[in-house]
Amino acid sequence: MAQLHIDPEIAAVRKLHNAQSSTNHSNLNIHEWFASQAGIILNAHQQGNRTVLFHLRYWSPDYVSADPARIMSSELTLEQAQETIAREYGYNDWQEIEALGSTTLA
Repeated sequence: MAQLHIDPEIAAVRKLHNAQSSTNHSNLNIHEWFASQAGIILNAHQQGNRTVLFHLRYWSPDYVSADPARIMSSELTLEQAQETIAREYGYNDWQEIEALGSTTLA
């Protein structure tokens, strides 16, 4: 069987979200799931985990194409992490996710 190459940056993102990916989501609603993703990004940033650059440099309105050193030295807020996740998944902003309310994932 051929080996599948995964870019190291993508592998790091997968590892960052690994616990979330392996969780049973049947009891979560969409808002809770996205909130968990935002929390992962916020916590990783606070710990200096540069893997969050993948999310922030592409989807954060405050950091798109920003210098990595600037991003990592800034204080990321929960609101910024939420906005980043919302945009990453195709929503215009966090309010669109909140509007989904208790819609379940399953």
